[in-house]
Amino acid sequence: MTLSANTMLQNRYAIVRMIAQGGMSTVYEAIDHRLNCTVALKHFTVGDDAPEKQLDSLRASFEREAFLLANLRHPALAAVSDHFAEGNEQYLVMQYIPGDDLATMLERNGGSLPFTEVMRWADWLLDALDYLHSQDPPIIHLDIKPQNLKLTPRGEVILLDLGMARRAVTQTKHLSDVLPSIRGYTTQYAPLEQMQGVHTDVRSDLYALAATLYHC
Repeated sequence: MTLSANTMLQNRYAIVRMIAQGGMSTVYEAIDHRLNCTVALKHFTVGDDAPEKQLDSLRASFEREAFLLANLRHPALAAVSDHFAEGNEQYLVMQYIPGDDLATMLERNGGSLPFTEVMRWADWLLDALDYLHSQDPPIIHLDIKPQNLKLTPRGEVILLDLGMARRAVTQTKHLSDVLPSIRGYTTQYAPLEQMQGVHTDVRSDLYALAATLYHC
């Protein structure tokens, strides 16, 4: 279901336009009328024909992930400010980041970007990954690609779409901590272990970032 412009949610968020659409989610620009600011609203769709047990599991998982994301604070990550549900539909409210994503910039610039800028972004993003991977247990993004990196008007690159991010489930605290791979990836940037559906760890993010920078 696509939300039309001016749709009001929670008597607070008014839809402006659709920004992006994926297999299980759609992102909208919206106005938060309580705080009088622009936000990004991510809408997760679950089929009405899904078994009730599966719906309960998805709702619980969504709430856990929302709390996880809401407690992250880093200048290269879009902040999460709210989450709510309406029926089987789940919503995540995030900081709205203006600007183009790197995929759009690559297309506009003939497939390459200035090397010095790419290296500057690499330092910035590695710091963000270090922050995520230093959480206890580590948080793994699992979907780093040009479409999820947005360049702001101030020249800062922001890592978007932490919707696939997961905490590494483990009893240890080493960087080799692993978790089952998440189904859903972009083949040009995902590591082999993720495509094979085995185990991923913090190194999976480093591979995806390296593949992304290589394509820049």
